Amino acid sequence: MELENKIEITTQFLDDSQIISKTGSWNWNVVTNEVLWSKNMFRLLGLALDEVVPSYELALHHVCDSDKKRYEETLSQAIENKTAYYFENKIVQKDKTVISVISSGKCILDENQNLIRMIGIVQDISIQKEIDKIKEERQRAEDRDQVKSLILKMIAHDIKNPFHHINGFSKLLIDNIQNNDFEDAITYGKIIHEATNQTLKILDSLLQWAFTGSNSSTFNRVTIAPEYLVDEVLEFLNVHLIKKNLLIKNLIAPDIRIEADKHMLTSILRNLISNAIKYCERDGEITIALQSKNNQTQISISDTGGGIESETLKNIFDPGKIFSKAGTAQEKGSGLGLQICKALVDRHDGEIWFESEIGIGTTCYFTLSKKEIDQKKE
Repeated sequence: MELENKIEITTQFLDDSQIISKTGSWNWNVVTNEVLWSKNMFRLLGLALDEVVPSYELALHHVCDSDKKRYEETLSQAIENKTAYYFENKIVQKDKTVISVISSGKCILDENQNLIRMIGIVQDISIQKEIDKIKEERQRAEDRDQVKSLILKMIAHDIKNPFHHINGFSKLLIDNIQNNDFEDAITYGKIIHEATNQTLKILDSLLQWAFTGSNSSTFNRVTIAPEYLVDEVLEFLNVHLIKKNLLIKNLIAPDIRIEADKHMLTSILRNLISNAIKYCERDGEITIALQSKNNQTQISISDTGGGIESETLKNIFDPGKIFSKAGTAQEKGSGLGLQICKALVDRHDGEIWFESEIGIGTTCYFTLSKKEIDQKKE
């Protein structure tokens, strides 16, 4: 009697354990084809204990149609090789509810290494799947917030500098008008007009990028002619180039095409070329080049400025140590531009770094992990 009680207690304990762990077990005698299921195996399938006779065919019937072929192939391979198996699939309960499960099993061999039985378990992981889904949605929301924050920083940074420029020339314009120097006034007026138009273009582009990407990660890969994009950036920065009488060499071939996010790449180029201008002495030289390396597009912007100290180079992209130094014409900056460039290059799965020599100049390199496309301009 005591033994029977112990067996009953143990059986109940195992059943309770399977209920808690949402696990059902099975035992298949491959010789007699007899199949046994634990009580919770019935429950997992939404079946009553006396409702059906367990069988391989019934188990297969409850496997989701999209997983049936893989289920059969996995079991057949395990039987053929006399090995264990483990995979994730979906099963359909009696009431048509679909749940996600982990199916695993192993082969039992006799002393002659003949297969006599297979045993296995099926575990309901639907709740874990829901938790993972919530985590993924939360991560996507956090990513969207980070992108929105980056967009706001870009708008503030990319628009602030041109308005400083416009403000400076507007003061000169007022002085010229007060001194009746209308020839220079017209020149400055044209510069202000052009700078305003270019600034509006940037603002419109950034806002369009922000709004069209508000429901995604705002990353839109398109085919781009980088030589043309660099020319657009240089046109916007033309006033600064003229002020310092800088020689620009755009060595990117006009027939090269790359794949990247156009708005992001424009911002990267605008910030890095602006930096090169900022730290170039008058009559200096800036060179923009591109080459394909290890299935990556590498773009470089070189200047003949004073160079960057090695200690600064080590921490130049450290968000806790933002690099900001007045330019050769005392141009001011927040240091945010390099942080923006780093974030945008990261979005392209690329890298960005500087090489510099004091008194000689600096080169900034960045890569975009996009395959270069050879396509001639029409």
